[in-house]
Amino acid sequence: KEAFEGFDSSRLLITSVSGWLMDRAVRSPIMSQYDHRVVLNGLDSSLFRLKEVIGWRDRLGIKPSEKVVFHATASFSLHPNDIKGGVYICQMAKKLKSHGVRVVVACMFNHIDEPQENVLIYGTAKNSEELASLYAMADCTVITSKRETFSMIVAESLCCGTPVVGFKAGAPETIAIDEYATFVEHGDVNALASAVLDRLNQQPNRKQIASEAAALYDKRVMAQNYMKLYNELIQRR
Repeated sequence: KEAFEGFDSSRLLITSVSGWLMDRAVRSPIMSQYDHRVVLNGLDSSLFRLKEVIGWRDRLGIKPSEKVVFHATASFSLHPNDIKGGVYICQMAKKLKSHGVRVVVACMFNHIDEPQENVLIYGTAKNSEELASLYAMADCTVITSKRETFSMIVAESLCCGTPVVGFKAGAPETIAIDEYATFVEHGDVNALASAVLDRLNQQPNRKQIASEAAALYDKRVMAQNYMKLYNELIQRR
């Protein structure tokens, strides 16, 4: 509250990285009197882009006939209270095993000693290029978070031309491109697995996905949107 005292409400804009987050900020008694806007987070679309990933599946022991579902998280855990929902990834993988689906998990910290047969723990991606290659290699990316204020994973995956499936977690379903993303109720693993299969059975135009995503999430777009707000504040003076 003290941080906001003394501001002229006509000269202060509060920005949120998603419409969901802005709606919550607007309802705050401390911030409700101010002007609120949304500026989506940005990324480097020269790194997160559609590209050829020759040899990646062979290197990971993935059969040509298998479909790849990718999951990226800082920490992969089966603890029921883990906010990133690793337990749901394994439950989903079990349901998809008979459909020839391999789940690849990139994580910095892995708390699973013995993952099931069709779950491959990749470990930590060494850099953004390597992470982008994992997105591009996959047929679909899955997120299972309980809550997110944005979701860089959604933006990164779409910029790499890979559709997204996930649980409704607040912001992800509001910042995603609807045509290329499906979200189901949190915790509904049957619906999650079904949505993944629906995506895997499609043949999306990955070049189109990457192009539309870059136009929305590129860091230069984010910078331009902030500049518009700065100029608006200058004009108010």
